[in-house]
Amino acid sequence: MLKKHIVFVWELGGGLGHVAGFSPLAQALINAGYQLSVISQNVTSAAEILDKLPIDIYQAPIYRQHTDKLEVTYSYPEILLDLGYKSSAELMPLVAAWQNLLGLLKPDLVISDHSPSALIACRILNLKKIMIGTGFFSPPHVSPLPLFVGTNLPDQKRLVDHERQMLLSINQVLDKSATPPLKQVYELFHVEEDFLCTFAELDHYPERQNSRYWGPRFDIDIGVNFTWSKSKTSKIFAYIKQDVPGFDALLEALLTSKKNVVLYVPSASKKTKQTCASYKNVVLLNAPANMRQVLEQADMIVCHAGHGVVSAALLHGKRLLLIPSQLEQSMLVYLLAKQRLVAAVNPRNDNNNYPKAIEFACTNAELGKNVELFQKKYAEFDSSKQLAEMVKSCAKILA
Repeated sequence: MLKKHIVFVWELGGGLGHVAGFSPLAQALINAGYQLSVISQNVTSAAEILDKLPIDIYQAPIYRQHTDKLEVTYSYPEILLDLGYKSSAELMPLVAAWQNLLGLLKPDLVISDHSPSALIACRILNLKKIMIGTGFFSPPHVSPLPLFVGTNLPDQKRLVDHERQMLLSINQVLDKSATPPLKQVYELFHVEEDFLCTFAELDHYPERQNSRYWGPRFDIDIGVNFTWSKSKTSKIFAYIKQDVPGFDALLEALLTSKKNVVLYVPSASKKTKQTCASYKNVVLLNAPANMRQVLEQADMIVCHAGHGVVSAALLHGKRLLLIPSQLEQSMLVYLLAKQRLVAAVNPRNDNNNYPKAIEFACTNAELGKNVELFQKKYAEFDSSKQLAEMVKSCAKILA
């Protein structure tokens, strides 16, 4: 008997969280006897993370024509308008490429991570589909789709007009394949199951109603082990990118904090390496850190608000200083800072006092109490049970 074939697709968004978050589920599905393939927008990261699993990896179709972009995006449709959804002429080749790939692989089920064009192709091919992710790219089923949290747009007509433009593009593509049109954009996200991998406190759409939260997804057993310096002070782990605004000021604040710092800077410059080497309280890693070790040993974590790292940190009762580097992270930071669960800094503010922010994150009593309450609230969350339920859901859909 042939194994049922499940294809994981990832089209949009950066960072390792998309594939790393799927990795535990991939292992669980393979253990359950399914055949897996992955279509990834970043085949290098997919190969690195999934290298020990029997999975074929394919390059995802990517939209390259980034011209005439909106200066600011206020809703999910506005993001997609800049990524090929302005017209059917732009969208058609993208969807056709997904159709070709999925047609060749012949999946019994598609698991979609931030892959709207793949979802359109699934509709055309009449494939069973599941969505998986943080919630940012799984908006509530309302029309128009909500304004991004933390933003202000006096004229809501802009949202309606842009959503109609996106809907027209999608329906023109569907029409050419003799596929029934969508009445509203949110119908694109009607799937057999939506693995909404977050908690209510971390949901990018706090107004969402009647949805099941499956809990966050993350893989904390990847990365290299490390040794802290011999400093007896508080332990801080920091994962920061060199191209984020204010990097030099943040780095200096960490180095001079007299805390025990383990730091990972992807593609760190020679200057950064030399600077870090001159401080005895600092360990600079040349590869991602083992997150289980970080979560067991660090007192505070500094990062760019990736959903997986933030979720894992809060579940382990760790204090956080967040420096968002893109929109999805900024929305998450807005929500968590409003709940007094994290300390946060806007990297685009030239007047940031990073030493003060680090000290606040390490010592503020209200912050510590709220993190403790969050950890207690979700103390029974069990990622192994989550995976088992996901596998069971896939099996039910495939039955």
